[in-house]
Amino acid sequence: MADLVVPHRDGGQSYVYLNDGKGAFADDRRIPFGPSDATIRAAEVADFDKDGAPDIVTIDDTHRAVGVHFGRRDGLFGRSVGVDNGEAIPYALTIANKGVVQAVRDDASLRAGVNTYEGRLTSEAVAHSQGREHTAVDRLL
Repeated sequence: MADLVVPHRDGGQSYVYLNDGKGAFADDRRIPFGPSDATIRAAEVADFDKDGAPDIVTIDDTHRAVGVHFGRRDGLFGRSVGVDNGEAIPYALTIANKGVVQAVRDDASLRAGVNTYEGRLTSEAVAHSQGREHTAVDRLL
């Protein structure tokens, strides 16, 4: 897998930096991926297509795009393949735009992911596993 993935979040080129074997990452050992004007807010590396080469999935804020950059056997990355219709808003952006409370009120998927709020357990499953009481998140908002 890639040694260091550095997504560009302010309108520039994103890179994968390869370790030189001594723990250093030099510009001459970097591989570009994605658009040259990227505003990537999140990236994850995995071998999504199981071909033995690392792939990178990204969320680009300005372009409002989720894409997979498939790794090639020569170590470079192909063009991004979009996995949404351009209308997706990542959870992090939803929370940033609306604030935590309003985002959780508006989105059942976000609500389902809340395990604690204001010092209280909100997940029944987590509370049960710890022998503690829970309070439904809806009651706390």
